[in-house]
Amino acid sequence: RRWGDSVSARRITESIQVICERNCWPDNLSRCHRLLADLDAAHSPQAAQTHYTEALRLARSISENDVLIGALLARGRWAAQREGGASAVMRPISGWP
Repeated sequence: RRWGDSVSARRITESIQVICERNCWPDNLSRCHRLLADLDAAHSPQAAQTHYTEALRLARSISENDVLIGALLARGRWAAQREGGASAVMRPISGWP
């Protein structure tokens, strides 16, 4: 991973997102939402939550467990950082079914 060029990362990811939507590729579309959430995490928690929720929705709709596990791990890391570490693990995350 390269750090520090979030503007380029966002632009490229959004371009890939369009291609994934057009071609009905839910696995890669979920990954795009997960990456966009990671990019939003520091500055826009609401946008990050929206992207994580969409990544999970898409991941649950397919049979590729690695996509679901990746989305769950990313959202869990974000929630732990946002909510103060280990105590966040004990509380339910909003948007969880």
